[in-house]
Amino acid sequence: MAYRINFKHPFQREVRSIASEQLAIAIDFLEEQPDGPHEAIHKARRRIKRTRALYRLCAQGAKGFARTETERLGKIAGRLAHLRDAAALTETVEYIKTEIDEPSIQMAFDKLGSVLTRRRDQMMIDEVRISDAISDAVINLQQARNALADLNLPERNTKVADCLATGWRSTGSKAMEALIDCADNQEGAAYHELRKRGQDRWMHAALLRRLWPSAMQAIRIETEALISHLGHEHDLAMLSAHLAETNDLEESHAEKDILLLAVFEQRQRLQKTCREAAELVFDDRPERDAARIRLLVREM
Repeated sequence: MAYRINFKHPFQREVRSIASEQLAIAIDFLEEQPDGPHEAIHKARRRIKRTRALYRLCAQGAKGFARTETERLGKIAGRLAHLRDAAALTETVEYIKTEIDEPSIQMAFDKLGSVLTRRRDQMMIDEVRISDAISDAVINLQQARNALADLNLPERNTKVADCLATGWRSTGSKAMEALIDCADNQEGAAYHELRKRGQDRWMHAALLRRLWPSAMQAIRIETEALISHLGHEHDLAMLSAHLAETNDLEESHAEKDILLLAVFEQRQRLQKTCREAAELVFDDRPERDAARIRLLVREM
């Protein structure tokens, strides 16, 4: 079924079905690995994020379940994340090279990219460690899927309306808090939090697009651009931390300093773009949209 709520069907059944399908797809990716283990992990984590976003949207109607299951799925995704990091670093180097015009800096990133590619390939050889981590994830995801039998959500329109309006408004409030932190702090944590809330907003708009098609489509377009910028910022933060903590280029401290400066400057540019885009996505609209969502659900 599509990743959207059909309000013609019972609300609890819809949420269970959507979550069950997303988790089943994640399991299939990890078990079948059609494009290799790292791509399977990447795609499975996307499905886990979709499920967590669904639970956050509905949290008001099942607080204990939402809290327990979002934590469970967060731990599963976190254990898989480090297996993806090595591949993500090589992709980040390719991205930043497209943003830089200076040939000497591009050459330094080429050198770093070669080191990181060898590191990524070496990790792929460690099949036992990757296989064990994936097997554990599959077991835990199946347990999360089985736990859906314990999900109890309201069915009355008024209760469903309050549940969804609260979830929408909560995401907007958390995003605005993160945006304030971004203005005061240039470290990656605040931007990472803003990215997570942006991802939630995109997914919530997808889930509610049958309720209010034109508005949700517009929100998804605006939010997709924000998420893209924040994704690059997050990846650059990881690359900066890697450069600072390792000696991939230990024979040339000057090259390392050049790379760190280039990453820092690109992050500065991206962060400004991210703040401006977030202000458009999360203006005063979350409160206004929450009221409209409540009204539309009640009229269903």
